[in-house]
Amino acid sequence: MAQLVDMSEEQLKAWIGTLAPARAVRIQRACPLAIFDRYLRHLRDRLPDGPSRAFPDVRYSP
Repeated sequence: MAQLVDMSEEQLKAWIGTLAPARAVRIQRACPLAIFDRYLRHLRDRLPDGPSRAFPDVRYSP
C-alpha cells in the first residue's frame, strides 16, 4: 500500500499505525453497537463518551 500512496513503509506506519486485523474488527463492531444501544435502545454505555479500558488504542476526536 505504501507504494500506492507514494510513501515509505515507515511513513505509512506512522500515519495509519499498526493494529492486528482481528482487533480492528472487534473495535469496528463495538463502537457503532455502543452508539446504537445508547440512542436507540436507551442503554447507558460509556464507550461513546471517550477512552475506555477495553479499547485503549482508540483515539477520539471532537
